Amino acid sequence: DTYQYPFGYIFGTDSYTGGTGTMQSYYGSSTSNTTVSYYYIPATLKEVIITNCEYIQYEAFGNCSSLTNIEIPNSVTSIGSSAFYNCSKLQNVYYDGTLKQWAGITFGNELANPMQYATNIYFLDENGDIEYNDKKYSKLGNELVIPDTISVIKSYAFEGYNGTTIEIGNSVTSIGFAAFYNCSKITTIEIGNSVTSIGDFAFYECGSLTSIVIPNSVTSIGKGAFCECSSLTSIEIGNSVTSIGEGAFYNCSSLQEITFNGNSDQWIAFNVSDLPANVVIHCLDKDIVIGG
Repeated sequence: DTYQYPFGYIFGTDSYTGGTGTMQSYYGSSTSNTTVSYYYIPATLKEVIITNCEYIQYEAFGNCSSLTNIEIPNSVTSIGSSAFYNCSKLQNVYYDGTLKQWAGITFGNELANPMQYATNIYFLDENGDIEYNDKKYSKLGNELVIPDTISVIKSYAFEGYNGTTIEIGNSVTSIGFAAFYNCSKITTIEIGNSVTSIGDFAFYECGSLTSIVIPNSVTSIGKGAFCECSSLTSIEIGNSVTSIGEGAFYNCSSLQEITFNGNSDQWIAFNVSDLPANVVIHCLDKDIVIGG
């Protein structure tokens, strides 16, 4: 309602047999102060359909360990931190909106995004072939194509995505903080030539990624952007990059070579640390061997 009482409010604050406690943060009688309370939700709860909602509050469904299906309306603009904490059996997320709308949701942290646990995520599509509650959805499959209608990918937008391929459209200008964090099955990423900034931890723990080309449009690579990409063997970096954040390639233990489309003085100025020994940096004027 107006003051955004939490989901657990309808079940109450008293513990009962078969209930699970979830700590929820919400506005009570005034939007000037936040209230934090424990509410008790049936531990057997398996399906939730959210309607007419703009905000999903902090830890709204935390510890709903039996939850398997959830439907989220396109009216949602933000999802609070830990909203899906410990929803370990979550299988299907049905989103009544487009990929563009999803990419614009503000997620409080990685546990705010149901992709962290969900096996499948579906988007409302009148041409879809998945029926759920008299609606038709299209499944987001192994290939995620960010369309040209999207300009900004917000923080955690596709964190935990289970597909293997990501293609970022040519209208995207920035990739947000941890936008593709823990997309552990991704093997291929294509970054469009309008992207100018790659945010901190954008591709953190993309452990199956083997190579990446960062186009000439990119000017900044954030802190930890490719941290823990343990299968990454080669990187190509465009000539417009002016800054590379601390630990951008930390623990990329398989990395063998970086092709930088600038000169060696520019590379040295980046002060990139934590690269594995014997990595070769191919610059336009000469090669640099780390530790050599």
